[in-house]
Amino acid sequence: PEMATALGNHGLALGPHGRFAEAEECLKEAVAIHERQEGRDGPKVAQGLHNLALLYRNSQQFDSAEPCYRRCQEIWHKTGQFGLLIMSYKDAAMMFAGAKKFSRGIEMLDQAGQIIASMPHQVQVQVTRDMGLDKLRDELEGYIAKEKGGGQAASAAGDKKGD
Repeated sequence: PEMATALGNHGLALGPHGRFAEAEECLKEAVAIHERQEGRDGPKVAQGLHNLALLYRNSQQFDSAEPCYRRCQEIWHKTGQFGLLIMSYKDAAMMFAGAKKFSRGIEMLDQAGQIIASMPHQVQVQVTRDMGLDKLRDELEGYIAKEKGGGQAASAAGDKKGD
């Protein structure tokens, strides 16, 4: 277990320095070790996958990040780790925002919202506020509105050129 933890920590340290290939190798190896030790659905596997997803997101490798997010979310859902699951949905929403897939980002926030809705009201308010979920939703909805408005303006401009 110590080797997997050391590899994971090393991978997390390398990413911010732009050493993505080395970080990816360390994080993937850490996940593989955890899978051998805990099985496919172990909590350390989920955390390792989430760390790998963050690395991919931060290096603009969105197609690689998405399956890592999906798999760690499945594990956290199965194991009832709802706080981590909500965090992962928020991080995935941010990834989709970076990929300019704003509607998919809203879908991730909706998933988080379904979990939050099952909590006591005071906890709902605190979690939503502390995680900045409403602010992120507003940003994503703003981007969607700009796309729709920009598309309509461009379409109208095109129509006038054709006149």
